[in-house]
Amino acid sequence: MARDLPPPHDLDAEAAVLSTLLLYPESLADVEPVCTPSEFYSTANRRVAEALWALDEAGESIDVATVAHRLRDSGHLDQVGGTPYLAQLSDATPSVAHVETHARIVSDLARVRAVQAVCAQVRAEAYGELGDVSEWIAGAEKRLLDATESRETGDTQTTIRDGVAIEHERLREPGGAADMLGLPTGIPGLDRILGGLLDGCQYVLAARPGVGKTALASQIVCHAAPTLAESGRAAFFASLEMPREQLVQRCLAQQSGVSLSAIRFKRIGPEDWQPLATAMSDFEHMPLVIDDKPAQGPHQIKSALRRAMRRLPGTPAPGLIVVDYLQLMTTPGGRGKRSREEEVASFSGALLSLAKEYRCPVIALSQLNRETSRQKRRPTLSDLRESGAIEQDAYGVIFLHKPDDEGLEREIVVAKHRNGSEGIVDARLMGDCVRLYEKEQSRGEEFDEFDDYGERMN
Repeated sequence: MARDLPPPHDLDAEAAVLSTLLLYPESLADVEPVCTPSEFYSTANRRVAEALWALDEAGESIDVATVAHRLRDSGHLDQVGGTPYLAQLSDATPSVAHVETHARIVSDLARVRAVQAVCAQVRAEAYGELGDVSEWIAGAEKRLLDATESRETGDTQTTIRDGVAIEHERLREPGGAADMLGLPTGIPGLDRILGGLLDGCQYVLAARPGVGKTALASQIVCHAAPTLAESGRAAFFASLEMPREQLVQRCLAQQSGVSLSAIRFKRIGPEDWQPLATAMSDFEHMPLVIDDKPAQGPHQIKSALRRAMRRLPGTPAPGLIVVDYLQLMTTPGGRGKRSREEEVASFSGALLSLAKEYRCPVIALSQLNRETSRQKRRPTLSDLRESGAIEQDAYGVIFLHKPDDEGLEREIVVAKHRNGSEGIVDARLMGDCVRLYEKEQSRGEEFDEFDDYGERMN
């Protein structure tokens, strides 16, 4: 029976890696990104690998004698079979060219064993008291995802020569607006300032309650989704606050120009059906998934994102991720001894990691401090609620400001732009269809004459 078989492993691959490292220590640079000592199945091989890694970290030379000395000091030399086993490894004639392949075999089989262990643990737990079943399932899914996660991140290095060559080719590519570097938002003034939303970057969109940050976020997503479809990517909207039915209604109102209240209360006039039908047709093939599960944490959002991509035809890659909103994210089981500020900082960092992992923009909606709401003033970076890490992690910070309590005027304020200018875009909210339109006179370059954003905002 399968349960009587030993866990998957390959002692020949493990020995090939160790033999190569003993004879050619410089090969450790190729092995380290692929596997770790803990992934060796054989206890003896794992101890030898630990000694090799420790010697390299200490900057000491690596050979049979130094490895034997390290193992003797740690009390593990006899456990691995003594110097005869090390001599046996060094007498082999491994292929240096294949060491990375052998290391990958070691790592892959370790991941298979990890999956087996998680499945066995989950199976055993399922017969006991589970408490909150949804929380248990989320935890089991997280453990399984962690077990299957590969350590490899691809080639993260480049010489400046190769980097410049790639940039040269990019600059010569025809097509596209000269100032558009990333995904367009659909707000011309905002695109002029930001150059679009860049892959691998996190953007924060913040406003007081009721000003329209969710409306702006949904407008950006619906504008960007068709562009994403052209490159085999898709958009994901994690709505932690608003039910998906309401978000869909907003998207329909924005796309069709039909009043949101008419859609919500089914007061559709004869003149509304044609624009609604056109909007529905546009949405039919739009690569956008909305997830409205409340109180999600970073791992749950990542899990939901993966399920969302599988839901779409062809399983596209994520091209834009929106989380509405940051302060509604939670830690399964509570935050323990961490403060609320530390917890929100960890959420912000997790979303930045998500942007880098999937190499796509992430828009994190955020609340502002209560003081900002009371004073009705234009927000500043220090007004981001509950954590300074939100500002620190963000490539760009965008405030949506309502200068007039009673009116529909809005200011889209780019308060931080890591590699570019800041500015204000004057806009107006068409209340009936919750869509923002840029006004003719925008102030995209207004801030250039100032040195400090905080001073010019106060």
